[in-house]
Amino acid sequence: MLLLAIAHLMSGPWTKGDAAWSREWTGLAEWSRYLLMFVWPLVLGAGAWQGARDTRSDMDELLATVPSSRWRRAVPVASAVAIGVTAGYLSVVAVGAVRVIASGAALRADWLVVALLGALALVAVALLGLGIGRLLPSVMTPPVAAVAGLAVQVVLVWRSQESTTALLFTPAVSGGGVSVFTQVAPRASTGQALWFLMLAASGLVLFAGTRLRALAAVPLAVGATVLALVVPQGSPVHVPDARALSLVCEPRVCVTEARKTRLAELRGPSAQALVDLAVLPNAPTTVVEHPTSPHLPRTPGEPDTLGIDLGDPAFRRGGPAELRRALLAGAGTQACATDDSTYADVERETVARTVTAGWFVDDLRPLPGHSYIWAEAQDLIQRTWADLRALPRADQVTRVAAVRSAGLRCEGDLLTVLTEK
Repeated sequence: MLLLAIAHLMSGPWTKGDAAWSREWTGLAEWSRYLLMFVWPLVLGAGAWQGARDTRSDMDELLATVPSSRWRRAVPVASAVAIGVTAGYLSVVAVGAVRVIASGAALRADWLVVALLGALALVAVALLGLGIGRLLPSVMTPPVAAVAGLAVQVVLVWRSQESTTALLFTPAVSGGGVSVFTQVAPRASTGQALWFLMLAASGLVLFAGTRLRALAAVPLAVGATVLALVVPQGSPVHVPDARALSLVCEPRVCVTEARKTRLAELRGPSAQALVDLAVLPNAPTTVVEHPTSPHLPRTPGEPDTLGIDLGDPAFRRGGPAELRRALLAGAGTQACATDDSTYADVERETVARTVTAGWFVDDLRPLPGHSYIWAEAQDLIQRTWADLRALPRADQVTRVAAVRSAGLRCEGDLLTVLTEK
């Protein structure tokens, strides 16, 4: 219930974009795993509470009189806990799966491995909690275990800024950045599966309370070592999805397989945009999608193509007029700003892209998806528009062509290029 509440009631990256948890299979698997970062410390604490129940209720002495081994008594409890957390997690995945099917996403099988590893991870955490509770049967053990788990999660999130593999020690795959164009690397899934199997084994040994309890640290050490060897520091956790990146083309328009459903709506605006751009020297002749993603190398623009990124806010909604304006932004180039860009840089680039788009259609309006900059930089936009329109037509064409050249290479400040004397 907590996971469903977070997914539905909290506005986060798991609810936005093409890879939202309810729109695409890979997004469903990875965002479901990501949300486990918020709940696995609670699962650890709940396991510790269950593991300490027999000792705290003085049941150990009674059970000791029963001619049954410790393992035989431990397995039913561990199985019940494992079934409970698995059912809870899979119910969240099932709700998401219904929504993904309703969205019309093409069915694919590789997401299932990533999703099921989330269940294994929660089972391992719960069994470790059982073992901790049996080892330290205090009333304070469950809350301390939950807080300690949260502290570990915070440290690993902080470490993930330097180590791409740090979060693999938690049920999550990564700290976000889910894309329809990438998939979890098989070695990352393999390493996590082995790690969580060893974690579960350690918890079960502790919970059984046998004389081999001291050996519970061995599976932990083995699992951590195996994960570090299978996914060494610097190894990619995500790899490009060749199928999603393959191009589906009509005459003069190409989009990726992952976004082929948008081909029809782009047909008309793309044809009009190519006609508009024909006033520039060496004008583009085709529209090609070049997706951007934190896990994909940036594709440099080509002079003969109008490169677009359908994940850009300018393309996420709107009719033919808005799509045409988005295609013409930056004189037919993709935005160069990245997550590391300052707000001032984003604002200046958006001003230049807004003005150049308006120049082609002779109508200055906000760039789709960037109305907030339109409101905040209105004086700069109007001044740039007036200065450009005051120039002779030939000089206007030269300035806009220079913006396109700089935008293709992502070199320099586009606003400076547009306004320089």
